[in-house]
Amino acid sequence: MTWAREYHSEARPSDFLIQNENGPYLARWYVIRQGRRWLDRSPAIRRHDLEHENPRVDGGRRNVFVHQFLASDDDRALHDHPWPWITIILDGEYLEHVPADARHPGGPTVAHRRRAGDVVMRYNAARPHRIELIDHRPTTTLFLTGRKRREWGFYCRQGWRNWRNFTATDGRGGSRGCA
Repeated sequence: MTWAREYHSEARPSDFLIQNENGPYLARWYVIRQGRRWLDRSPAIRRHDLEHENPRVDGGRRNVFVHQFLASDDDRALHDHPWPWITIILDGEYLEHVPADARHPGGPTVAHRRRAGDVVMRYNAARPHRIELIDHRPTTTLFLTGRKRREWGFYCRQGWRNWRNFTATDGRGGSRGCA
């Protein structure tokens, strides 16, 4: 966590802040974004290290982010991702809700407690989940993605819904969700 804190979450404002209906939800710092180097923002990583010791870092269309969850995921539905991913919990903890039965992703869920030091991998981008912060305490993760494989969305009881439709405004100051 020291590296992420020193050069990202406590050293500078986030590169991207996602808001939900109640305020800040997720702060994101780019370490490597879509094959582009963010060396000017990450002084701990030297250009020589990236070019000579890890040649796959650039051009692989993969991302590395530091994420700080400031609020839980929307509890109306599980969501999937556009790429396979790996997350390493650096600080804090959360509950990860996943389908109790993989054949029914919009149905009942089971929760797994994830703590600092845990590594979670999802090779199947379509495997849904939801993050719930414990006692509303922020959690920081290192989040690595593979190549984009698909659009992402939410698993409602009626079926999968594209994220743009789920998050579109409902005319009352909220988002449509599964309705």
